[in-house]
Amino acid sequence: MKEGSRSPGSLPHGVWTLVFELMRTQDLFNICLVSKTWNALATKFLYRSIPIGEQHSHITHSQIWSNEASIRSRLLSRLEDDSNDELRAFVQEVAVMPTFAYTIRSISELEVEDWLCKLFVRLPNLQLVSIHTSIQRLDEIICTICDHNRRPELRLFSVNGTMGDSRLADRTLSCISTLHATVNPFKEQDGPNRHILHLQKLFFKCPNMRSFSLCVHGNYGGCVLNFPSFDTIRTFQLAGYENFPLIEELSLDAYAMEDDEWIHWKDRFSWSKLKSLTLGPSDPCNLLDRMAGYATSLRTLKVLGYAEEGNSDCKSVERFLFSFDSLETLELNGYLCSVNAVAQHKNISDLCLHMAEYSEKEIQRRVLTTAELKHLDKHCPKMESLSIDVERSNNEWPESIFGSLATSFANLKALSIHFELGISDIENPIMPALDESWAKNLSQKFFNKRHSFDYVKDDNDRTSLGKLHTLTLKTGESQRRFPQWEPEYSRWENQQSATYETSLLGDSSVDIRITRAPLY
Repeated sequence: MKEGSRSPGSLPHGVWTLVFELMRTQDLFNICLVSKTWNALATKFLYRSIPIGEQHSHITHSQIWSNEASIRSRLLSRLEDDSNDELRAFVQEVAVMPTFAYTIRSISELEVEDWLCKLFVRLPNLQLVSIHTSIQRLDEIICTICDHNRRPELRLFSVNGTMGDSRLADRTLSCISTLHATVNPFKEQDGPNRHILHLQKLFFKCPNMRSFSLCVHGNYGGCVLNFPSFDTIRTFQLAGYENFPLIEELSLDAYAMEDDEWIHWKDRFSWSKLKSLTLGPSDPCNLLDRMAGYATSLRTLKVLGYAEEGNSDCKSVERFLFSFDSLETLELNGYLCSVNAVAQHKNISDLCLHMAEYSEKEIQRRVLTTAELKHLDKHCPKMESLSIDVERSNNEWPESIFGSLATSFANLKALSIHFELGISDIENPIMPALDESWAKNLSQKFFNKRHSFDYVKDDNDRTSLGKLHTLTLKTGESQRRFPQWEPEYSRWENQQSATYETSLLGDSSVDIRITRAPLY
């Protein structure tokens, strides 16, 4: 060690606190083994946020017992120890992941809901609980959180409407801030399906809820037609006395709101509080028509559609965009609108305009022209992230569009471009295929041109275009679905799908780092 340097242990605790706060679980666990001082500092970060189970539901049973999962299992075991009050006091957040049952089986033989309730009660400084999986007796979890002395915030990300509501009947559930539900109203194994009505009761008991998402699914495709034995309830049934929570983020998918319900939403929902709206990918246009002129305070709008389904030239999108001008983030995936409708929102900083490639050769997807890109550049000066489609033919790359993008959007930091594969004739796809070599070649030319060009707004304003450091090139489509068997082009498209992310390694260097990942 050089003279005058300080050993790691001699740095102030405040400095190490900042360092440990950024470390992964494995690193913190190793730090605890270094010394008593570091153990004391790192332990509070190990226990501050406890994830139960793995984050991704596709993790296999054998993968559950990774080193990371083993560490978390040991952390949870210590929390159960009666002598570890100090450790339990460190815990502020608990996230229950989709595979949490595998984790707690190694700790306790108790039923999972009971185990969770007992854990929450014993954490005196609990501030946030996030549940990302379906739980059979959800009402018991909710009541436990509501009765906690610290009144922690509860976020529910996987509600299905099957919960009992006997313990919740006379309660106001102030703890719930987030409620994301996926409901199948067509299940009739146990008699009439009332899942939507159960969800409705829960929805109106949450006065502090700020984020609500509802996806209605089931009864799509297949070879056998289902004829319901009972009335199918697919939407809320409102009486007019309900008090809507002050929702800031709303997401609705396949929700067919009828006129008699819309009357109550129109008059009683606090539209001025709504900042984020996501509709689709099933049937968003009907809701857009209803909400035009009401949802006028949005900062984020996402309108999603399945590839080649419905009417992509949905006039509702354009009418909706022209009804206000406050958007900062806009994603249109599967729907068309004019550039003028987008440019109405001059504060847009994040824009995605994407149409899937068509399987019929006679139909071409609409892409932005050079003139339209210039129009966006002029009217949306705050653009920082742009994702668009680019058309190309065999043996040719779209040089004019690349040139226009390289010399536009002075504040752009990230650009994503989607190319067609040629799924309408997979025996003769568009060539050359986008591979790592072509991605690097295109990116090199793009960055060279962009960083050698001065963006001229007027005679007195010349700006360097050095802010853009990430260019992503994509092929393939993830937003497709098929009612029965997938066509041949779908399997081929899946195999060809890839994403190439190219990034500058320095402020002026054009060295490029390539990462390739399947789209699925």
